Amino acid sequence: MNIHYTYYINMTEEQLNQKHNTDVGNYNYVDYFYQRALLDSFNLSIGILITAIFIFKQKN
Repeated sequence: MNIHYTYYINMTEEQLNQKHNTDVGNYNYVDYFYQRALLDSFNLSIGILITAIFIFKQKN
């Protein structure tokens, strides 16, 4: 997402609104956002699992 932000910084408000409307109309980024959400939730699950394992090992 940082690449998109740096690209958008150089745009005027009108250009930004037009690009946003075009992207939403074409659903260009929908798959990316779903994949990113799945990846983030997977990373969180793995992190919780690893933390639980370490806590369990320290108690024994």
